[in-house]
Amino acid sequence: MGRAIHTPVEGCIAVFSRGSSSWQGHVAFFVKDLGNGRIQILGGNQSDRVSLSTYPKSRLLGYRMPA
Repeated sequence: MGRAIHTPVEGCIAVFSRGSSSWQGHVAFFVKDLGNGRIQILGGNQSDRVSLSTYPKSRLLGYRMPA
């Protein structure tokens, strides 16, 4: 839920595609834009742990802020 935003801010929710079905996906907290088409996120089920990871913007569906 929440509202869609176009420009990410630290702590907003980043929503990514994953898998081949529309219901599959991944969400994490946006940390920063790394440039070169990648962003850093803080997620809870990345390699079975809480961690900082980088994801390509090409998999990004959008950013959300809590209402």
